[in-house]
Amino acid sequence: MDQTINVFVQRRRVLQLETWIMRAVMAEAFLIALWPTGATMALMFGILLWLIRLRIDDDFHFRHLPFDVPIGVFVLLSAVSVLVSPDLGFSFYNFYNLVGVYGLTYLLIGQNIRTRRQVKRLVAALGASAVLVVLYGFYQYFVGIDTSEMRWVDGEAFPELRKRVFSTWENPNILAGYLDAAICVILGIFTKIKGRTRRIALVVGMVSLAACLAMTYARGACLTMAVILGVYGLFKDRRILLGCIAAGIVLLAVDSALYERIVSTYTKFETDTSSQMRLAIWESTIAMIEDHPFFGVGWGAFWMVYPAYDFYLQGADVKLVHAHNMYLNYIAEIGIAGALSFFWYFFGTMDVALTYKDPKLLEEWRLAREAEEKARLAAIEAERLAREKAEEERRKAEEERRRAEEEKRKAEEQRKKAEEERLRREEEERRQAAEAIHKKKQELREKFVKLCLQAIAQKENKLGTQAETEPTETGETKEAGKAEETAPEDNIEQKTETEAPAAGEDRQKDAVPEPEAEKLQETSVDEENETSAEADSQGTGEPDEPGEQEGREEENTSTAGAHEPAVQDGITEEPASMEEDRLTGTEEPEEKDAPKTEAEPTGDVVREKPDEPEQEAPEPVDHIKELRTWEPHLFCEGVGFGIGLAFVSVALNGLTDDLLFNLPTSMLLWMLAALAACLPELPMEDDPDEGKLFR
Repeated sequence: MDQTINVFVQRRRVLQLETWIMRAVMAEAFLIALWPTGATMALMFGILLWLIRLRIDDDFHFRHLPFDVPIGVFVLLSAVSVLVSPDLGFSFYNFYNLVGVYGLTYLLIGQNIRTRRQVKRLVAALGASAVLVVLYGFYQYFVGIDTSEMRWVDGEAFPELRKRVFSTWENPNILAGYLDAAICVILGIFTKIKGRTRRIALVVGMVSLAACLAMTYARGACLTMAVILGVYGLFKDRRILLGCIAAGIVLLAVDSALYERIVSTYTKFETDTSSQMRLAIWESTIAMIEDHPFFGVGWGAFWMVYPAYDFYLQGADVKLVHAHNMYLNYIAEIGIAGALSFFWYFFGTMDVALTYKDPKLLEEWRLAREAEEKARLAAIEAERLAREKAEEERRKAEEERRRAEEEKRKAEEQRKKAEEERLRREEEERRQAAEAIHKKKQELREKFVKLCLQAIAQKENKLGTQAETEPTETGETKEAGKAEETAPEDNIEQKTETEAPAAGEDRQKDAVPEPEAEKLQETSVDEENETSAEADSQGTGEPDEPGEQEGREEENTSTAGAHEPAVQDGITEEPASMEEDRLTGTEEPEEKDAPKTEAEPTGDVVREKPDEPEQEAPEPVDHIKELRTWEPHLFCEGVGFGIGLAFVSVALNGLTDDLLFNLPTSMLLWMLAALAACLPELPMEDDPDEGKLFR
């Protein structure tokens, strides 16, 4: 029980230490730009609490950061350079007062920022401080503070610049460097954070900082920020480029002094004392480096050695504390090796910050890309299957259409063949009927002639016999002879009936002369043709099938005797059944096994297809979680990118100014560097309770 109480008490002390350490960190971040002395005090308090926590907390250990080695080399070589300084006491005081603060700031931030919630709290403290700096800058611009006596104002070249805003910093150039770094951090967060309200607030903050930057009339800082925004807008977001151009045009159009200040970089180079002085200082610094290449002239001893290399001859009352070039100043004071160690840390931090990617976001984006790739491949596969299915259906439809056309063509050929066969058969039947009629007529004619000759011979014989027996004729005999002459045909008919009774059963009683028989034959043929044509017009129009043709031939053959017209004395007679068939149009036999032709497929025809397995679309995978879960990771990634841009601005400004000789600027830079070094060490998953801060 006592042991449990002791563990609880110790844990409570650790949590209290952690809380007060974070308060010290936030106090330093907030006071850097407002009260550097207070920031230093907060730093010392935080370091003391950190050492205590290392002592009593067994779970809290010293953490190795990526740039511990170059920072250690830089501190060591800076301490060695103190030994070669013309004023050992001043250099040592300046060394532990500045380098000590740099190192302790790096330790305090790098060892205690271990969660994303702490990152946001630190950035929030820096943002609150920046708001106060900007507000005070606006106050100076609109209310006014006379800066005509300040040494950083070139009154002869720019008499209108009597009010350059410097806010809580020493001069406008240092304030401009601070504003550049703040704008870069906000820009980095803006590129990553989500939410319209948050983005609007960040845009308002950037515009306010840019307006305050324009009030400093710092040419190098303004051009540096224009280059950073322009390059980022050109390669990443054209809206930022257009916004930067529009804001620059408005500022230059509204403030003519700012326009003259920017243009003077190129038009007033010969008359601008600031530009000429910088060139002279750089020339003197290069000569200083040539004489002291290894350990330099001593930490913070530039202003003591410079008069011996003063080629500009400014006068004894003018004191230069730095070389107006960050790179030359470090090489001159701590030597080439010490400067290289610093640049290793400086540009290494820049690279880490610019390339930092949150591990959880990387994993989520990887899963999202894999899901998108799977969805894309599934869509491509589904499209391919759909295309193949459509092609297969089109091919089948084309085959069906081609098969239907082929069957239709065959049916048409069969119909034409059947029609030709029917016409040929009818023509053959007509020809046979005509031959039969002609043959009958010929037989009748021969019989008629024969009968006539027999009748004449009999009559002659009778007359001869009568003449021999009765030489004189009486009136009755003459009348009987006349009656016999007038009715020879009746006698012939009677004789014919007696001689040929079988032939006379189907003939008519009255004989018809040969011309009339021919007329009757032609009339019968014409009526038969008309009746067949009428039957064809009244029929179904369907062609006779081979089975029907064979049945019809057999029917015609079996009923040849019944359908053959009767001939009696040259007169033909058709059966009544054939006449009825012709009149009713039912002469053609009914279709029994007619082949069925498939019509062409149309869009309205619904064909039954075999069931095919449908390609199921993959379910969408939502890897992007709720905003409050993602925001800490996006925020930290944006902070890293913003810190990288801030280091880029310091590197560009360092070409014409050494902003790091100033304590607040150096503290801010080392704090941002430590924060960038902490980001890769953050855990992939934070405590769930930390998300509450980001809601």
